[in-house]
Amino acid sequence: MQKFLVRSLFLVLLLSAAESWALPPCPGTYNQDTWSNCQGTYTWSSGNKYVGETKDGKLHGQGTFTFADGRVKEG
Repeated sequence: MQKFLVRSLFLVLLLSAAESWALPPCPGTYNQDTWSNCQGTYTWSSGNKYVGETKDGKLHGQGTFTFADGRVKEG
C-alpha cells in the first residue's frame, strides 16, 4: 500500500510540473505585437493552418502546420 501511495504522489508531482511548463493561450486573434510566448491557432485565407507555439509574433517552437491539401508537418 505504501509503494502505491509513493508512486501516486510521484505521478501527481510529475504531471503538475509538466502542466506548469505549458505556454498560456494567445490573446484574441493573431497579432504580431501580442502573440509572444503563447500557444495559438492561426488559419490563413489559403486554408493552411498552424496550431502551436509562438515567440515574438512568429511561429516558433512546437506546433503542427496543416496545409490546405491535407498534408501535415509537425515539429
